[in-house]
Amino acid sequence: MYETYKKFRNRIAKLAIKPSLHAIWHYQRNVDPNTGVLKLRTDVLGRARHVYVWELHTLCREIVLHARGSEQPLSTLDGLTQIVGHLRKLNDEIAKIEIAGGASNLAQGILHRTIHQQLRWQHTRDEARLFRAWHVYSDPTLSKLLERSTGVSVRAMYLLAIAIAGAGIKQPGTLATQDYFAFDVCDAQRDAFFKICGTTAERLREALKAVQKHDTRWALTFNPLEATPLINIDRSRSGEYWCPFPHLLLRRATEGLFYDLVNGKNQSQIDFGHEYGHAFERYVGRVLENAFDTGRFNISGEQPYVVDGQQRHGVDWIVSDDTANLFIECKTRRLPQNAKETGDGDEYDKPLDEMAKDIVKLYVNINDAVKGVSKWVPNGLPVYPMVVTYEDWYLMWPMAFDRLLEFVKRRLEAKHLPTSWVEAMPFFFTSIAELEIAGQDINQLGIERYCSAAKLRPNRHFQLSAIAHEAFPEVTKLRRRLLENSWHEIFPHMKAWSGMAGLPDGWPMP
Repeated sequence: MYETYKKFRNRIAKLAIKPSLHAIWHYQRNVDPNTGVLKLRTDVLGRARHVYVWELHTLCREIVLHARGSEQPLSTLDGLTQIVGHLRKLNDEIAKIEIAGGASNLAQGILHRTIHQQLRWQHTRDEARLFRAWHVYSDPTLSKLLERSTGVSVRAMYLLAIAIAGAGIKQPGTLATQDYFAFDVCDAQRDAFFKICGTTAERLREALKAVQKHDTRWALTFNPLEATPLINIDRSRSGEYWCPFPHLLLRRATEGLFYDLVNGKNQSQIDFGHEYGHAFERYVGRVLENAFDTGRFNISGEQPYVVDGQQRHGVDWIVSDDTANLFIECKTRRLPQNAKETGDGDEYDKPLDEMAKDIVKLYVNINDAVKGVSKWVPNGLPVYPMVVTYEDWYLMWPMAFDRLLEFVKRRLEAKHLPTSWVEAMPFFFTSIAELEIAGQDINQLGIERYCSAAKLRPNRHFQLSAIAHEAFPEVTKLRRRLLENSWHEIFPHMKAWSGMAGLPDGWPMP
């Protein structure tokens, strides 16, 4: 594998780093956010040429690692397609090596890795992600812990990321000395922002080397550009930063805030304990109250109760109508990076088994509820368990969900509980991003109508938002933006700021 990689590396080494990063920035501006595709003009034979945003990410990574020359082939479309061709040839060679090795579940493993590499860059819904992270991380208790960890308030983090990413549409660079005082961001917070979101080319290179793998996972490892999307290329201009991918900066200021909590715990012993989970649970409740008509649906939160002298916390959320009940458990647990890269073996089985433990706990809580042990009053209607995660696990290939189901049954057996629960009450497994859409479909169709159709479909554990279109094509879907006041919550002084920009009526909301 390494010998195959060397050919590609040596080609990249001939490139000039600064013009190459500028070219990457130029091309990413035209990537379709719904598909992750950069469509190039057709060639002489009339064929369209496509480059994918994850290929641009990989190219940028390799340029930072190896570019030391003076060539600038990326300045032309032909040069770009030639370099991408080298990249694809390398990936083809890696696939051949893997096939020759006779790995078990080869097709499933490749599908799993491809899904995790590509899907998160498609249908990005940036606004929804910004709203989601804001409501989770601005939670009063959690936001204090985050600010102690970073030195930046969540609001300042958002303003700086949006301002720099917005400017990144027209230019790839920004200055760390820019004054944001008019927007209530002091120099100390600005400096802290660049400290955690920025890095030098040398430090980024070392971070890339630390995670680099010369095997089938070569293109799938974590890209440190996601952690530090602002790069100082020229040490003689220490205040000048380049942002090849503005969308990575927005990700850093939303999903990436979780890693600031982790760093705060590891480096400064700032323990966020259960606060992150509680903040997410409260956000899910806010989504439910916004997606469901509370005149037709009853929504109740966690109500602790006691069984045999031991306190149980109960289900996080219960949504009921006159047809059925949804019992919802909220989980911030993430699929580890090594599990995303492999999709097989102990590295993948361990997080699935840990999630199975939480699912069994959900079944136990449901059993208590329907028997009248908890504070919830049984209504005799069908019950549908649902696990909602912050990050999408993308359980799209059948063996992944089958494996999770197997671990759930094993844990039920170990507790001497009926394995038939998973057939009588099949659980849904989804991300909050999917529930934000699917919840509106359930509101329109009713719990029983939706869930009785959805439980028969393989994608009840992924892409829940597609089920209504598939099962009820004749029904016009009534979907809207949730939490529409979020922009005003994030930036309460927006109207005053827009007045300074010559827009006295305020900026139009997206």
